Amino acid sequence: LRPGNQVYDNWFAQMLAQNVLGSTGALTGLERKIVAVGLTNMICKNDAFVAEPYVRLWSKLLQGVVEIIELPPEATAAEEDDVLEAQARLGANAQYSRLVFAQSKLITGHDPFAAVRDVRVYLAQSLAAVTAKHRAVPFAKLLSALPPALKARVDAYVTAAGVQLSL
Repeated sequence: LRPGNQVYDNWFAQMLAQNVLGSTGALTGLERKIVAVGLTNMICKNDAFVAEPYVRLWSKLLQGVVEIIELPPEATAAEEDDVLEAQARLGANAQYSRLVFAQSKLITGHDPFAAVRDVRVYLAQSLAAVTAKHRAVPFAKLLSALPPALKARVDAYVTAAGVQLSL
């Protein structure tokens, strides 16, 4: 990950925050699962994300995962139009947004994470594993950076999965 930051400091962090976390609201069911599992793997199975400089992104990425998991059911076509109109008002390129929605409809149901039955359980198990492996990382502090409602959701996932975090 470090060579990508040579363009300028924190390039990767900014790209991740703006392009990945900033576009999660337009995800559909299978896409949500793919992105949630991918981000979970990024923060829990990639040692770079529990070390400087990326550990600073850890809470924000976890927040993104929980927000994706907790998104309401998929938007209807009318809601898609509302999203496109809102993006246009905010200066987003409407043609690009339409392409994003069109692309999401092209996914045929191939699930690269078919073995992951419940994303909530997968997140909890992954958090338990990363906190056990990296005991020197202040995960209690990182988790406390989450908004209280999202922290409560993480706690509920951990309890439901029957695992413990090593904090």
